Amino acid sequence: MTFDRVAAENRCCFLKRGRRIVDYRYSDYRLLMPKRKLDPLPSAAFQILLSLADEDLHGYAIMRQVAEQTGGRMRLGPGTLYSSIQSLLEGKFIEELEPREDADLGEERRRYYRLTSAGRKLARAEADRLAGFLRVARTRKILRGDYV
Repeated sequence: MTFDRVAAENRCCFLKRGRRIVDYRYSDYRLLMPKRKLDPLPSAAFQILLSLADEDLHGYAIMRQVAEQTGGRMRLGPGTLYSSIQSLLEGKFIEELEPREDADLGEERRRYYRLTSAGRKLARAEADRLAGFLRVARTRKILRGDYV
C-alpha cells in the first residue's frame, strides 16, 4: 500500500518529511497559525493609541498620559509599555519619529512615537466595539447614565 493511498483512505493529514511520516490528525491546528497579538486589542495598546491621538509622545510621557486619561485606574509599567509599543510598531499602527534632543535633557535622546492613520482607524474600531458593549449593558439595565 502506498503512502498516498493510506492517507486518502484514512482521510487524514500525513506529511512525509524525509524518512519520517508526521500524522497531523491529533495535533492542535492553532499551533500552525501565526499569533495575532492585537486581536482583540489589549487595553494597554488601546490606551497607548488614545494617548497618541493628539500629540507625539515619548515612552515616559505615554505612561503619564495613560495614567491621567484613566484617572489612575491603569498604570503601565515599562515592560507592558514597551512590549505594547513594539507590537503597535510591527503592525504599523504607530511609527517611531526621528531621534531628537529634548532641551530639558541635554544630550539624552528620547524616542517619540506618532499615531498612523491605520492606528487611528484601529482605535476608532475598538472604541466602537466598546461602545457596543456599553449599549448592551444599558439595555440590560446593568449600566445607567450617559456614558455613550
